[in-house]
Amino acid sequence: MKTIITKEQKEEVKRLYLLQKHTIRQIMKLTGVRSEQTIYVILDDAHIPRFKTRNIVRRISVGIDEELNNIIEKEKPKNTAEFVCEMAKRGFNTKSKEE
Repeated sequence: MKTIITKEQKEEVKRLYLLQKHTIRQIMKLTGVRSEQTIYVILDDAHIPRFKTRNIVRRISVGIDEELNNIIEKEKPKNTAEFVCEMAKRGFNTKSKEE
């Protein structure tokens, strides 16, 4: 059975996507839209370009300490791996400039 997507749902999908704070799966849950494909159709119909994804070259498992855990919990990033990666690069670049 095909579910009809309301105008309000479409508007909310576009709004949430443009905020860049939610994953597609989170947008699905928040809006009641039941498939990723439908989310992308809504975005494509509105001529909203896809956001660039990172090129991941290696996956690793990392333990974090309490201080970093508290930062992550406070910031609530959409993508924890990307958040930690950007923090590490910023810290490294700051240190390199000081030397």
